[in-house]
Amino acid sequence: DGGSDKVWYKGRNGHVNEHGFTKKNLFGSIGRRELLSCPNFNPYLKLSVDPPGPLKDVQELNITISGVLVPHASDWIAIVTPSSVNYTDCPSVKRMYVETGDVARLPLLCQYPLKFQFLLADPDYLTCKKKRCQKSIGRWCLWSTCSGTISARVVNIRTDIRIIDEVGWSAVNKFTTPPAVGSGELTFITYGDMGKAERDGFGEHYIQPGALKVIDAVEKEVDMGEISMILHIGDISYATGFMAEWDFFLEMIGAVASRVPYMTAIGNHERDFPKSGSYYEGLDSGGECGVPYEKYFQMPVIGQDKPWYSIEHGPVHFTVMSTEHSWDIGSEQFNWMKTDLASVDRKRTPWLIFAGHRPQYSSFEGGFVFSTLIPAVDIHFRSVIEPLLLSHQVDLALWGHVHNYERTCAVNNSKCLNYPMRDHRGFDNYKSSEYYAPVHVIIGMSGFELDSFMAVPLPIPSQKWESVSMDFVTGLPNVNGKTCMYVVVDRLTKYAHFFPLPTKFDGPMIADLYFREVLKLHGVPKNIVSDRDIRFMSLFWQELFRLAGTELTSSTSYHPQMNGQTKIVNTWAEGYLRYYVLGQQLAWIKWLHLADFCYNTTHHMSIGMSSFKALYGYDANSFIDVMMTDNRVPSAQELVQQSMDIVKSLKENLHHAQNRQKLYVDKHRRERTFDVDDWVFLRLQPYRQSTLKQSGKEKLKPRFYGPYKVTKRIGEVAYELELPGDGKIHNVFHVSCIKKALGQNVVPSLELPLSDEEGKLILIPETIMETRERNLRKRVIKEYLVKWKDLPLEDATWENASILEHPSLQLLEGKQFWEGRAVMSLFL
Repeated sequence: DGGSDKVWYKGRNGHVNEHGFTKKNLFGSIGRRELLSCPNFNPYLKLSVDPPGPLKDVQELNITISGVLVPHASDWIAIVTPSSVNYTDCPSVKRMYVETGDVARLPLLCQYPLKFQFLLADPDYLTCKKKRCQKSIGRWCLWSTCSGTISARVVNIRTDIRIIDEVGWSAVNKFTTPPAVGSGELTFITYGDMGKAERDGFGEHYIQPGALKVIDAVEKEVDMGEISMILHIGDISYATGFMAEWDFFLEMIGAVASRVPYMTAIGNHERDFPKSGSYYEGLDSGGECGVPYEKYFQMPVIGQDKPWYSIEHGPVHFTVMSTEHSWDIGSEQFNWMKTDLASVDRKRTPWLIFAGHRPQYSSFEGGFVFSTLIPAVDIHFRSVIEPLLLSHQVDLALWGHVHNYERTCAVNNSKCLNYPMRDHRGFDNYKSSEYYAPVHVIIGMSGFELDSFMAVPLPIPSQKWESVSMDFVTGLPNVNGKTCMYVVVDRLTKYAHFFPLPTKFDGPMIADLYFREVLKLHGVPKNIVSDRDIRFMSLFWQELFRLAGTELTSSTSYHPQMNGQTKIVNTWAEGYLRYYVLGQQLAWIKWLHLADFCYNTTHHMSIGMSSFKALYGYDANSFIDVMMTDNRVPSAQELVQQSMDIVKSLKENLHHAQNRQKLYVDKHRRERTFDVDDWVFLRLQPYRQSTLKQSGKEKLKPRFYGPYKVTKRIGEVAYELELPGDGKIHNVFHVSCIKKALGQNVVPSLELPLSDEEGKLILIPETIMETRERNLRKRVIKEYLVKWKDLPLEDATWENASILEHPSLQLLEGKQFWEGRAVMSLFL
C-alpha cells in the first residue's frame, strides 16, 4: 500500500483549488478454486504521479507504473487454468470453438492449446519465465493461474480533463474524464455480450469472432474524439473460470478502456452458479460467481456482491441494475432502484437511461436460452421492473442477453404507445416532449460475426432501371404542407429522381407518383429495393407491384445497409441543399429540379462517370453550352444565369460533401493537429440555443461554420482562427470544435451568428404573437409564440411563459443544454 498525496489545479475563477487523492498498489489473487501461492509483485512495482504540485487547466496528470516484466525472446508463453489441472487428463483434441453454449457440456478446461515462445511485444501475448514453470512436458510449460490487478485510484478529480498513464512497456495512454454533469450533450457507445477472440487465431473455449470487429470500430470512434464513455451491459469476457482469458479480454479492450470511461453491468456469464446466491442458478459463470468481474471492473457500487449503481455523465442519469441478483419487490436492489430513480433531478439531468442484462422485451420471447429451462424473457421480471420505469418516466431501457440487435417503439404492457420517425440515415427519432413509455433496445450482438452477412452486396443489375432503390427524407422545412422528399435511384447507373412530398403520405400516393413520374420514363422495374417502411410494407403496395411483375426486396428490420445506396444519395441531397438554401430554407422545393440535374451530371467515383452519361451515353449539355450570346430578352438571360450560378454552387457543395468523407480514413489517428494557414470548419453547437432547434428547419441548418484560416497554435489543444471582423466570439477554440477542410473546393464562409462576449447567441424577443396552453406530464404549461428580433417570421418559437416572465432570470439562460428534452436520436 502506498500513502496519500494531494493534487492541486487552478480553477476557472483564478483561485487555486486543492483536492485530496489516494494512490494504492493493490494485488489480489482471484479464481474459482483455491489457487497455489502467487508471487508477490508489489516489491517490483512503483507508482508515480506527475506533477506533484499545482495542476493548471491545460496541464495533464501523468501516472506511471514501473517494474513490470518486459517480454524477452527467451520467455515462454503458457496458459493453463485452473491451477488444479492435470495435463495427462487432457483429451487429444487441442482446439475447440464454442461461440455459445452450455458450459456444463465442456470438457475439463485443459484441452485448449498453449501459446509458444515469445516473438514480439504484442499486447495479445502473456509471459512467464520458463525457469518458474511448475511442470513442463516437452516444449509445454504448465503454469497455474495467478491473476490479479494493479490499481491506481485517483479520487476527487474534476471532469473534462485528461490523465496520462504508462504501465511497463505499454503505450502512453491519455484518459479523458467524464463530461461535467448537466453539460449539453453526451455521445456514448453501448453494447452487450461481447467476449473475445485472438487476432492470431489462437483458440479459446469461447470464441466470439465479432468482438474484434466491434472493438476496432469502437476504437475508430474514440480516435475521432467525440465519444465520452462506453457502456457494456453484461456478458463481458465469457472467461467462465479461465482466468487468463480475462487477461485476454482486458488487453483487447485496452485501446479504448484506457482512454474513455468503460462502464459495465454484470451478466449471467459473470455471476450465475448453483447455490451461490444468484437469482438464476445456471452454470454460466463457470464458478466465478462475480468475483473476477468485481475485481476487474470496480464500478461505484454500494457494496461487495451488490453490483448495481448509478452515474451521471453530461445531461444523462444512468441507472444500472443487476438482473442476476434478486430484484423482487422488497429486495435490497428493488428498494435501491426505487430510491435512485426518485432522486433524479430532471432539470440537472433531463435524460434518464436504465440498463440491465436480461431484457424485458424481445422477439425471442417464449424461447429458452441455449436449450435450458431459463426463459430469454422473464415475464415476472417485466411485471416487477416495468412499473418502476413508467412511474419515473425512464426515456430509454438498454438490454443484452439475446444475441441480436432489436429496437422497439415506446412500450408499455407489450403495446406500442408512440412510434418513432425514421430519418434518412435509418435512425429512429423520438419526440419526448410528451412522455409515453420507455423505448427498449436490445444490444446483445457485439460478439457475433455480423460482417459475414452485412458485407454481402445485392446482385448487380444487368440492365438500366431493371432494379431501383427508394427511400424518404423527412423533417425538411415546411413549404405549403410539404416536409418530405421521395428519392428513387437506379442501382446500375446511380441515376436519381427527387420528388417533394407532404408530411403525411401513404402507399397509394407513392405508387401513383412512381407510375406518373418514373415509370413513364424508365419502364417497369424487375426489382425494387427499400427498407421496411410501413408504406413499402402495405398490402396495396405489394399487391400492385406483384400484378406488375416486380419483385420487392426489403431490408431486414433495422438493417438499412442493404439499401445503403439510397441512404447515401439522401445524405448528399441534404448536404448540397443545406449549403444553398441557408438563410432561405423555404426555397428547397423551388430548386429541387436543379438539385436533380446537378446530382446526375456530377462524376460518380463508383461508376467512373456521371449518372447522366451512364444512362444516355453522352455528357449533358450545360447552361453555358446552350446559352446564346446574342440575347434579346434580359429576363430570360437573367433566369439562365441564375440557374448557372445555382448549379455551380450545388456542384461545389457536392464535391465538398465527398471531400469530407476523407476525415474518416485514418482510424489510427489519435490526435487532431492543424498547421498555420490550414482551413478549418468551426462547430458552435455547444453555444446554440435549443429553442432554435426547430425540427422543421434543423435538417438544413449548417453543422459547421467556415471554413476559417488557422493563424496560430495555442498550446497543445487550442488554435486561433481568423474570424469575420464583425463577430464578437473569442477567436481561440479547443481542437474538438474544429475540423479540417479537405479538398480543392472551398465553400464561401458562412457568417457567424450574432453573439455576446462569452460566445452565447443573442436572442432578443420582439413580439409575442400567440398564447397557448398544453398538458405536459399532468401539468398545464403556458407558452408564448415569440417573434425574435432580426429573425424571419418562420423562426418564431414557442417558449415557456414562466421563463419569459421571471424577472430574475436572463432570457433563455440554461436552455442551451437539452432543457425541454426535444428530440432524441438513438445512435446505438
